[in-house]
Amino acid sequence: MFHSKAFALSASFAVATALGCSHYNAGNPMRVTRNAADVSPCRKVTDLDAGSRVADNEIVGELASQARKRGADAVVVAEGARTGSAYRCSSPTVAAR
Repeated sequence: MFHSKAFALSASFAVATALGCSHYNAGNPMRVTRNAADVSPCRKVTDLDAGSRVADNEIVGELASQARKRGADAVVVAEGARTGSAYRCSSPTVAAR
């Protein structure tokens, strides 16, 4: 029983990660990864927490949304975790006047 629950959680995380990577905000993609080395050249913005009320299949989307609000463009989240870290890997865009 534990293995099937772990598999279901892993599968939902994989789907959510794929969906999280496809979200766009003002034309900028949000990158979601489990590997901290992927964001090593980036600047850490803040730590993130999805909280206990967010459904398991919505954790990645919630973390990505929190990261966007803080100007980040990448999120690192461990498999099965409800927390992560937001990073800015590109320069913020400057609005033309």
